Amino acid sequence: RNLTVPPTLTDLDAVKDFGVGQNHICAITRDDSVVCWGKNDYGQIDVPPLTHPKSIVVSSNTNCVSSDEGVTCWGLRLDALLKDTRSKLAKK
Repeated sequence: RNLTVPPTLTDLDAVKDFGVGQNHICAITRDDSVVCWGKNDYGQIDVPPLTHPKSIVVSSNTNCVSSDEGVTCWGLRLDALLKDTRSKLAKK
């Protein structure tokens, strides 16, 4: 889900993984939701449907999540950036 206003996170144990971009933040919660908020110039907070997200890598304007489907990326898509991001996810 995407939010223009940051959520109130009262229980940090509810967050499994998170990443910080240039002007946005994304988090994977314990209930397997991916939540992003902040600027959305390149669709970076428009979270696609994901099943069982495992880890997230957030860069300036692009996000990638590893899940049961493999690696899904959204936002500003640059081939070199995606290659580097997939490499970082593979190491997690």
